[in-house]
Amino acid sequence: IIRNPASLAVAVSTRPAASVGQWVTVALSVTNTGETAASEVAAAVFTLSGTGSFVRGPSQSGPAELAPGAFRKFSWTWSVSGQGPHVFRGTATGWTCDSLEVSGEGGAAMEAVVPAALEGAVAVSSTRIVVGQWLELKKARISPTL
Repeated sequence: IIRNPASLAVAVSTRPAASVGQWVTVALSVTNTGETAASEVAAAVFTLSGTGSFVRGPSQSGPAELAPGAFRKFSWTWSVSGQGPHVFRGTATGWTCDSLEVSGEGGAAMEAVVPAALEGAVAVSSTRIVVGQWLELKKARISPTL
């Protein structure tokens, strides 16, 4: 029986939007879609655009062995430090049939925005307060700042 060699399908995912200053998860799932095992499967994720840094990851260590139909998920934590599009590319490589290299790649994108900020003021009903006295607070004006 002749079997098709291992083949790696890669899917990269992250949330569609985030705020500058947030940490987000970038996940990579690799599946062996072939008919033979894949050995020494390793994964990597890098950025094509966007300002930030990887602060953790990958969640799985060392190369993996993937039987036909098996999958493995890796994840990284990305610290968003700039607004605009953040585009991630992920790759997985391994070996099949003892000497045939196999690989796969995928990508995901996210839009980073500056977080909303609220400004406000509080008006106090009295200039002197005695312990136990009620204090009345009035909301003056709250407006978003971009």
